[in-house]
Amino acid sequence: QKLWFPFVFFGFAVLAGIFPFHNWSPVGHVAAPTAVSMFHAGVLMKLGAFAALRVGVMLLPDGARFWLPLIVFLALTNVVYGAFVAMKQRDLKYVIGYSSVSHMGLVTLGVATLNPQGIT
Repeated sequence: QKLWFPFVFFGFAVLAGIFPFHNWSPVGHVAAPTAVSMFHAGVLMKLGAFAALRVGVMLLPDGARFWLPLIVFLALTNVVYGAFVAMKQRDLKYVIGYSSVSHMGLVTLGVATLNPQGIT
């Protein structure tokens, strides 16, 4: 489980926009029409975190516990980096893109608690 968990988790972390795999997310917000951008921020990125939870954590719990410090570090980096970069942006869609990256850090931090209170 310790070997396979990073492959499963980081595969879904790309979809969730977790640092350092977040670069596509703000650019996707800017390039997409407004309706697609709302779908992207509201559903698509959360689907990556949900899949990481359902597949990664539920299927490989010992691997999740082993890799927990790295996941917490990446989640906190996501929160701080996304917030600071969002504050420096001039285009509103970039602000939304980077704030979504920051929000996904909070979601990942909740998943990293590995308890029902953090997941719900």
